[in-house]
Amino acid sequence: MRIACLLVALLLCTAVVQAGSLDLPRNHYPLVVSDWISISYDPNGGGGGNGLFTASGFTNVVEMTAEDTHPAHFGSFELTAVIDPNTGQQKGGSLFLTELDDYGDPTTLFSSSSILNFGFSAEDLFEFTFQQESGTLAPLGATVGVILDGRQISEFSEPRFDISFSGDGSATSDTFYLPEPASASLLILGGLGLLRRKQA
Repeated sequence: MRIACLLVALLLCTAVVQAGSLDLPRNHYPLVVSDWISISYDPNGGGGGNGLFTASGFTNVVEMTAEDTHPAHFGSFELTAVIDPNTGQQKGGSLFLTELDDYGDPTTLFSSSSILNFGFSAEDLFEFTFQQESGTLAPLGATVGVILDGRQISEFSEPRFDISFSGDGSATSDTFYLPEPASASLLILGGLGLLRRKQA
């Protein structure tokens, strides 16, 4: 009986996961601004007891530098992440961004099926890093950062991944090439954050 009570208490404690931001730096270039992003999360959608986070919208502006920008003509923004509902840790994920030219033909900007890290906060801010596999805005194997502002997701006011949540389609995102040594320091910070979660 005592063991059963302890197990129930443990499950209740793990329902609310500890928020951990990646503190990704802003204003790294090249950078893609995306808008009208719909966010959804299904705690049973990732298979194997994992949840599935999806974000889908449109690329708006490509910023090569602060002064050199051009429209992306509503290309695609697609992001997925498989998340452990008890710990908030990433188990897999993908990223795909395109821009359209004046004739509607797409060019891949960032593309990856390798998620490196995931962070979040109660302010509906989700952060990701991926390893670039193809695309014009980062070298092969480089780190790509994503800062996704969920814009008032009421179900996520207390960060947890054991329940469903969704946005209203007004989320925005910055996706950018994260050169060394910034990406190396983020890997260290991510490891420290994971260590803190395990100790908690």
